[in-house]
Parts: sequence; structure tokens; C-alpha cells
Amino acid sequence: MKLPDSKALDRYSNLAVIIVAFVFIAWFVESHFIARRVITPNTSPVGKRINLSSVSQPPALENVVLGLSTVCHFCQMNTDLYKHLAGMEAPGRISVVAVIPQSESEAKQYLAKDGLQASFLAGKPLSTYDITGTPTILLLDSKGIIRKAWIGALTPTQQNDVISTVQHGF
Repeated sequence: MKLPDSKALDRYSNLAVIIVAFVFIAWFVESHFIARRVITPNTSPVGKRINLSSVSQPPALENVVLGLSTVCHFCQMNTDLYKHLAGMEAPGRISVVAVIPQSESEAKQYLAKDGLQASFLAGKPLSTYDITGTPTILLLDSKGIIRKAWIGALTPTQQNDVISTVQHGF
């Protein structure tokens, strides 16, 4: 039985190392830098109802609920959007509330650090508000029915869609 020469064996082992390196790099980039924003119909909260008295007092025509977490790095990516939405608040017409599962003191620190001036609820699980992950933006009508939802870090186009939807009503 003839054994392969050492040059051929070196080539095959180098090729194998290169292939493994490419597979590892692709996995690393996908899992750490590409945010998944796919919502399947079974997990979309649109159409569900939230008790508005637990979110906004008094309920407005349009209610924007921001599902955030102090430990969510994707939440940090859209801070300017959240500030813009908080600036759109108008009594009776648009209410903006951040719901944060951490303690009230942590929530206050988090909002102050980012300069986000919004009403907030803290200390309850996000699932209380039909929020399954952070960041989440829910648009509720005056009856508490979720009309639109965005889950995950948003692209500039999606951010503009959120702003436009809130400005023009939903």
C-alpha cells in the first residue's frame, strides 16, 4: 500500500484548516452581528389585547409601548428612536410608556443615562404586556388592541416606518 507523499498531505490539511476557519467565521458573524427580525405569524402579538389601565393612565387614542431591558445591547441601538417617540407624546392622543423588567431604580438609571424622558413601568415580567423579547415596540389603539409591532433592533427604514405610523395614526 502506497502512502501519500508529505506535500499532498500538507495541502489537504491546509485546505481543511481553511475550510473550518471560513465556517467558523461565517457562524460567528451570523450569531453576533446579524440581528434576526423575523416574526412568524404564530408569535406576532398583533391583534392581541393588553389591559391599557396597566400601561397608560388615562389611555390615549394611540399608545406606544416600548419593551426595553437594561441589559439588552440591541435596545441601545435604537435609543434615538425612543427619544423621538417620547417627544411625540401628546395628552389624549399619543401616550408613550417604557416597560422594563428590572427594578424601578435600575429603570430610572437606564432611562436617565440615555436621556430618555418617558413614563415607565418597572419590575414586572415583559410577558405581562405580551412582550416576548427586547427591544419591542407595540402600537396599541384606545381599546388596548395591538395594531402594529416591531421586535428586535430596527434598520433606519423600519425606524422611519415606526415614526410615520405614529405621526399619521394607525
